[in-house]
Parts: sequence; structure tokens; C-alpha cells
Amino acid sequence: MHSLNRKHQFSYCEAIERGAVEPGILPLCDALFSIGAFPLSSCEGHPNTGGIFSLFIRKDEVRPFVMFSCSVALAKHINNAVASRFGWRVIGCFNPILDELVWNLEPIKIQYRSGTITRKEINREVAELSIIVESLQPIHLV
Repeated sequence: MHSLNRKHQFSYCEAIERGAVEPGILPLCDALFSIGAFPLSSCEGHPNTGGIFSLFIRKDEVRPFVMFSCSVALAKHINNAVASRFGWRVIGCFNPILDELVWNLEPIKIQYRSGTITRKEINREVAELSIIVESLQPIHLV
């Protein structure tokens, strides 16, 4: 999913139907959607494939993420479930296009910043995160 402009943004179900969500991040997007967090934008992460030259040239960051909309309480709940076990965190930011607070679920491990993580490792981590997120109990707001 790419556009954050509501006029041009698909609903989550429409984005799935159109194939707008990359397969490597789809399980995490689905898990977030299932607990009431609405994915707005995502990326499965893209390992550096620079071949032999990557030994001599700085590797690009490999940073999968899901940007989503939900309550502060739910964002905190998600962060508490994944931060200590997986090295991912939920970061809030104000999006002026949407005129609202949105959240990014993203990794903070050094392997992502250095570009030394593989597609297989990213997929495994996303699958594990998806199971944890999907198993979260609903938040009851008081």
C-alpha cells in the first residue's frame, strides 16, 4: 500500500484484492487488521542485493514496516507485546496529509540498519510477530 491521501487510498480489503500489499508483510498487516488496527502503508523490506560490490559499498537499510491507524491504547498494547521479545517498536507520528496521529510498527535491530538480514530471516520474524499480534486480547477503553 502506498498512498496516504484518503481520496486515493484503498480500503484495506480493496488493497488486498488489488495486490497492493507486498506478500512479505501481508501476514503482519492481516494480524493488525484483525485486532482493529487499520494498515495504511507498508513495506516488506528489501535486502541489499548488490553482489560483490556490497562488500565495499555501504549497504542500504532493510526496514520492513507497517503504518497503521488505531487508538493510543491499542498502539501501546501492540508495542508492549512485541518490543521486548522481537526488537520491533511502535512509533507514533502526526501525519499532516491525514490530519491524524498514525503509528509505525518497525524493527530497531542492528541487522536491519546494517543490511545484514536475509529475506528468510525477515519472513520468519514477520510470521512470529503476526502470531503474537493476532493473539492479543481486545482493549477495553474505560
